[in-house]
Amino acid sequence: MPQKPVAGRYELLEELNHGGLGDVRRGYDSVLDRLVAVKVIRGSPSPPRTSPRSSPSASSARRESRRGSSNPGVPQVYDAVLDDTYEHLFLVMELVNGAPLTGYIHPGKLLPVSWAVAVAAQVATVLSYAHDVPVIHRDLKPSNILVVRDATVKVVDFGIAAILRTDVPTLTATGSPIGTYQYMSPEQMRGRQITPQADLYALGCMLHELLSGQPAFTAEGEFLLMFQHVNAAPTPLRQLRADVPVELEELVLHLLRKAPEARPADVQEVYGSTAASLPARSGSAPASTRRATRRQQYSKPPVSRSCG
Repeated sequence: MPQKPVAGRYELLEELNHGGLGDVRRGYDSVLDRLVAVKVIRGSPSPPRTSPRSSPSASSARRESRRGSSNPGVPQVYDAVLDDTYEHLFLVMELVNGAPLTGYIHPGKLLPVSWAVAVAAQVATVLSYAHDVPVIHRDLKPSNILVVRDATVKVVDFGIAAILRTDVPTLTATGSPIGTYQYMSPEQMRGRQITPQADLYALGCMLHELLSGQPAFTAEGEFLLMFQHVNAAPTPLRQLRADVPVELEELVLHLLRKAPEARPADVQEVYGSTAASLPARSGSAPASTRRATRRQQYSKPPVSRSCG
């Protein structure tokens, strides 16, 4: 990792998150005098060029990641540059002052149904925009959803998704599919072509977990968990929580169907179903949730789990 500023302007500070494709560092942009988040992507494929900033890979990444982040629900991507070794690609993005959705999921203390659905509806609006670009996220999960103080959400890591081709399955350097097994669609598990319905499956996994306090599937070991996603039926939500509306249970089961073509046709259909479940003022977080957000925001540096 370079000690000198990246591209002569971005100073890398403490690590905020560590992931399979790279790490997120808090950074400082000395030109614009502002804090940023920097996603450090390992293993850039670009051959040496005369300048990291002029590399086709960096310019393409900069263009594609901005296409995927020009939405209020996605952190802005400001820049993409290669370091002098051409081994690391740096995505420079907006630093989000928020807390990951994982901090709100507790098996013994369930979220209000309306709040969980409001979060899902916001994520659906972001996916609707992204799928029109088209960009498929591929790794949608609670840790990639940041909740800010007014209970609006930011979906992070779209900068990575925008760089990846959307018409073929993509593997990491270890040969594993990109994604997180707890939220990964059956077609991703099998290494098949990825469509927007993969994101809808992940949204179904998240909504199930937000409403029940537990993942849609649990197992000891990755292979058994993968088997369940491919073959097992999820437990209907009303068996886990009686106050879940029938229509909402049916939506989650629809999102979690094994075949992509059996899921909702598009995310607009999902948004319509979630919006119909919302009372007039469901967007505000419950008081306990707002207090948790403030504690996480002010007890440690602003959170940025990945790039937009």
